[in-house]
Amino acid sequence: MPLTDLIIPAIAFLLGIVAAYLFFRQQISAIEGRARNDLERWKLECTNDIRKDSVNRSRSTLKGRISEQMAPLLARFEYHKINIDALKPVRSKRHVTRNSSGSLPLW
Repeated sequence: MPLTDLIIPAIAFLLGIVAAYLFFRQQISAIEGRARNDLERWKLECTNDIRKDSVNRSRSTLKGRISEQMAPLLARFEYHKINIDALKPVRSKRHVTRNSSGSLPLW
C-alpha cells in the first residue's frame, strides 16, 4: 500500500472536519444574532412594565414602613409601645446613649 493512498483520505478527512467546523460556527453565530435581536426587542417591549413593577414594589415597601411607625400611635393599638423593638429607628452604636434606667431610648 503506497503512502499516497493514506495521505489523500487523511487530507480529505481533515478538510471535512474544517468544513464542518466552519459550517457549525456560522450556524451558531446566526442563532446568537437572533437571540440578541430577541433580547433587545424584549427589553424595548417590557421596560415600562418592569419599571412600573419596581415603583409599585417600592411604594408597598414604603407603605409598610410607614404603617409600622404609625401603628403604635393609633388608639386601638393594644401593646405597650416600649415593647416593640422593630419600630425603633436604626441608630449607629456610637450615637446611642442609655438613659438613667439603663435602657436604650425609643427616640
